[in-house]
Amino acid sequence: MTSSLGARGSRLVARAADAVLETSIVGSFTKFGLSTRRSLPQWPADPAPHSLRDHVVLVTGGGSGIGAECARQLSMLGARVLLGVRTPSKGANTAAWIRDTVPGADVDVIDVDVSDFSSVRHAARNIVANELRLDVIVHNAGVLPRERLDSNDGHEITLATHVLGPLLLTELLRLRCGRPRTAG
Repeated sequence: MTSSLGARGSRLVARAADAVLETSIVGSFTKFGLSTRRSLPQWPADPAPHSLRDHVVLVTGGGSGIGAECARQLSMLGARVLLGVRTPSKGANTAAWIRDTVPGADVDVIDVDVSDFSSVRHAARNIVANELRLDVIVHNAGVLPRERLDSNDGHEITLATHVLGPLLLTELLRLRCGRPRTAG
């Protein structure tokens, strides 16, 4: 296809195919869609195994669902993963599952309710005290209650969980992010 269309034409076809896939559930959220996209000329290659070795990643909402799978995939790439969870027992179960499915996985649980500023501050202090660096924060924690609820700090719970808590956590850990490791 590239030889008859040229590089620019190939990119346009790939962009159009990607746009069509994006408009459907099958193209966006299934193995078929992913495998089709991977065959497109401009689709990036998967990361190399161990490409995140010596990197530390915090995943909030890491106790279940997308957060747990994200943490597992990051572990498969060699990252040290910190599971930020509201319920430590749930985090411990997820950490055990990751260790069972990813040989050599380095996973720890961080107790944090992102909607609660005192919990965020406590978690940030623990991370700063125990980690030499933090390379990535994946803000995945989320809530969507049927009725209005307020956080312990008096903010609407969805705003606190999705915006205010992550902003505070990022600000508290900002200087730790990307800090080079020091020898011994």
